[in-house]
Amino acid sequence: METRTNYPHIDYRTQLQWAKDGKIVNSDSVGIRMWSNGHRQRAFIYFDPYDVHDGTDEELKNYFAPIRARQRDQRAAAQRRQLEKAQLEHEQQIKDARIEANRLLIRSFLSNIAARFRVPPVSPRKGIIVLDTETTGLDSADEILQISIINSNGAILLDTFVHPYYHSTWADAEKIHGITPDMVADAPYPHELLPIIKTIFSETLLLIGYNTNFDLGFLQNWGLHPFNIQIVDVMQEFADYYAVHDDPYEGNRYYKLTFCAEYFGYTWQGPAHNSLHDAMATLHCYKKMAAD
Repeated sequence: METRTNYPHIDYRTQLQWAKDGKIVNSDSVGIRMWSNGHRQRAFIYFDPYDVHDGTDEELKNYFAPIRARQRDQRAAAQRRQLEKAQLEHEQQIKDARIEANRLLIRSFLSNIAARFRVPPVSPRKGIIVLDTETTGLDSADEILQISIINSNGAILLDTFVHPYYHSTWADAEKIHGITPDMVADAPYPHELLPIIKTIFSETLLLIGYNTNFDLGFLQNWGLHPFNIQIVDVMQEFADYYAVHDDPYEGNRYYKLTFCAEYFGYTWQGPAHNSLHDAMATLHCYKKMAAD
């Protein structure tokens, strides 16, 4: 197929270009299909001056009528899309404001319960625990759906689903950890778990996790603060370890728990993104680095 720009000496134009100049393509003209330029991305049918005649008002009106109708429809559709987008944004703002209000209310409620439930710390503290959670999402307004705590021997201290207060669905997170609304329907609420966790914390000297600040952030929303507990983030520890032992040029970037576990030859006890299985894998990785 030829290219239009190869014929600068011939006044080739499309039907629309001729119409804008008051010309109408003759009924018996077939034109020639050519690329519009050397990039060959779009092709049109072109006509030369012998293929057109001066259009009457009626001919030009009939030609432009469907084009202008399409333009009106396109403008109307664009306006509808803008209105729909604005409506969705408004609804999302209302939803976000409601979630934030609920979050603050629940946080205040749980903080009051946590403050009233006093557990005298064990002295001296000796416990070493590994903590992991699964949540409705990654935002601070999300909620815990599963929490697991094990000790340094891998014994389970706590492993339970958690009934969220104000989330009823979490489609994106569900694709990752597989926890459905039905699975947490009969699970305890956070305020029912506070006494258990506070008791565990009261005996704990060292708390281990993977991306620990993420999990602790959600517990802080429950009014739980691991005071006087040493925190170890295996994700950060592994970033340093891997940079020293295997790839000093990576710049201490963080790796997923599945990569860390594979690196240390861990055999999973069940699927990843289950808080108990993740806690077990985290403990394994911690011990491997501690022994090195």
